[in-house]
Amino acid sequence: MLLDELIGDRGMAGVAFVTVLFTVVSPTTLIEEVYFRGFLLNKFWQTIGFWNANAASLALFALIRIPGWFALDRFATPLQVAVDVLGTFVFGLVFGWAMKKTGSLWPAYALHALNNLLVVAVLRA
Repeated sequence: MLLDELIGDRGMAGVAFVTVLFTVVSPTTLIEEVYFRGFLLNKFWQTIGFWNANAASLALFALIRIPGWFALDRFATPLQVAVDVLGTFVFGLVFGWAMKKTGSLWPAYALHALNNLLVVAVLRA
């Protein structure tokens, strides 16, 4: 945010610093990663292989997002539904792959937090 203010186009000027900070270090993001990738993905991986496990855990993750999408009226058009579901699926695959590649949950958490930051910046700018 500081660089954006000093040398950028001030695209994040409308976003409150506290909102951005909370989004990046959100306890919810950490809890989601610990549960869905740290626990479920690893448990599924032991029995159905990595890519099937990754898809299964992120499908469950998408299911818990549906009430929030309804509350935010994200199902107003088929395009919004497609974008939200496809985005969740693609990013979930990438986050799971990052965990597998590094053997750590932290890269998945960092990518998830960065994704949340970009969503806040785009939606609130």
